[in-house]
Amino acid sequence: MLIFLFLTNIPWWLLLTVPGLGFVAWLDLRTLELRTIVVFWWILFVILLYIPGWILMKGWIIYRKRQRA
Repeated sequence: MLIFLFLTNIPWWLLLTVPGLGFVAWLDLRTLELRTIVVFWWILFVILLYIPGWILMKGWIIYRKRQRA
């Protein structure tokens, strides 16, 4: 969402990818059996920061899975 502050004209495809990226984040997080507040926090983080937020979330998921193994 922060990207929309810096763009004067928002392309329609960008508006469609924000909820899509939030949904993909939810798909990744639902298998980890986290508390609901943690899942919502990560989804909000991904939506707010867009692609960098999604990359950080994926890194955190990989780190968490390696710790469990």
